[in-house]
Amino acid sequence: MASNGEPPPQGTNEPVSPPAVPAGPSNFQAQWQQLRTNFDPNLLADLRRREPSAHSLYEIETIINGLCRSVQWGHQLNSQMGHAIVDFDAIQERARQFVANTSQATREMRRELGWNVREFDISLLRQIRRSSALSLVLGAGASMAAPCNAPSWPALVKRLLRQTIGRVMELWLPRPQDLEQLPPEAPRGLVNERFISRNPAGPNWTPTFDYSHVGQNGVQRNFTIGYYRESARRYNADEETTAVEVLRRIEEAQRNNQSVDADILMRGADVCHDLCGQRLFTLMTAMLYEGDRMPSETHRAIAKLARSQFVPERQDHFMGWDGIITYNYDDFMEQALSDLQIPSAAIAMRGDEIAGDPNRFAISVGPGGLYLPVYHPHGYTPRRPFLITTVPYVFATSGYQSQYGQSVSKVLERFKSDYLENPVHVALYVGCSFSDRYMNQLLQDAFERWPGRYHYALLPWPGGLADDREPSGQEIEQRSEQYLAMGIRPIWLRNFGEIPHIISQLE
Repeated sequence: MASNGEPPPQGTNEPVSPPAVPAGPSNFQAQWQQLRTNFDPNLLADLRRREPSAHSLYEIETIINGLCRSVQWGHQLNSQMGHAIVDFDAIQERARQFVANTSQATREMRRELGWNVREFDISLLRQIRRSSALSLVLGAGASMAAPCNAPSWPALVKRLLRQTIGRVMELWLPRPQDLEQLPPEAPRGLVNERFISRNPAGPNWTPTFDYSHVGQNGVQRNFTIGYYRESARRYNADEETTAVEVLRRIEEAQRNNQSVDADILMRGADVCHDLCGQRLFTLMTAMLYEGDRMPSETHRAIAKLARSQFVPERQDHFMGWDGIITYNYDDFMEQALSDLQIPSAAIAMRGDEIAGDPNRFAISVGPGGLYLPVYHPHGYTPRRPFLITTVPYVFATSGYQSQYGQSVSKVLERFKSDYLENPVHVALYVGCSFSDRYMNQLLQDAFERWPGRYHYALLPWPGGLADDREPSGQEIEQRSEQYLAMGIRPIWLRNFGEIPHIISQLE
């Protein structure tokens, strides 16, 4: 359909989106300042008549951001002075009232923009990123995209079930007497435990590890490390029945091109975790990196905008993204950053404390240098050898309960305070399905605290959209309702393949 403001051909009832106008300031600054100081619905209506909706929407967002920034500054000033100087509660109430007074007009103007509302949102996010106030939240879709093609959660559960049903899970440890023979200069962590899925009817074999070392005298010595079996476990009858049933349900849904029920997947994750414990993630790591997978085009597009940039209004240099939060266990995002020599550090929990894994470029800038934090609230398992014994993972019910219980993990707490509940910060969700009720609750809590402060998400239009199809503003509003209720504004995509291009538009 036409999208240049011309009427549709006679005889059609197709709605027409107004011309696309990027987010930008109004020509009536004095009136908008007056509206901020003393809200007048008649003045707002007059401004809407006198200028494009995109300008009015931009000014409303600017006023809300300014009020929220005043609250933040008030907190900081009162903290520095040790007593109350700024009544930030009153400022926050003003922000809430302004949001309430303009919410209906905001909905109407976004509806009027129709499909062009996504161009407005992209241009707004571009400005936010240039201020280094935009972060990314990555879901499984970021790693599932080509050419990475990492497995989805249903695919992981299915693979794990196939590796455990009818098999014996054996833990093998290196023989201490063989380790004692290794030279002192042998790399730390050279020899690791082995967790093996064995067919009980298959041949019986013992794992070994061969290592060659050339000493200072130039003589090569060869070592063979033997292993002993520490434990062997398999499903009992009830567990096996559950595992088989869950696998059947997953395969049936996939044959019928249906999504797999989240509760079914969680039952599968639980039964696998109950059998394997922490070693389950040894199996999962091998699945994530099989076939020499590399970062996706989405990872690459994100990395290209990650370099440090000078922000004029803040008079300093900051990273291109304020931070990256990934619900994925893999390090594909970190690989894409390292490929462009961008300083970054993976941040996850190790035991009860936050631990960082900086790349060599972050190490080179030294303490106080700029680097991009990549948070892994659900756990972290990189491609290289990495001790995961004390890394808590969120995969099965027990992991969710421990990390999202009465006191959330420190990584999640930082995610909440520095990003989701930071009123002058915006997050863009990429590759997230919003099927995780725990993640959704974090968003809901942040939105209740700061109503009117939305985060954004790149979401494919259900069923996809043809190039000549533009949903009406009303259709977009209806599709968006469930996300708006938790503080997310969708940026609708015609298909998943658009994601790298949309991200590149934020430069």
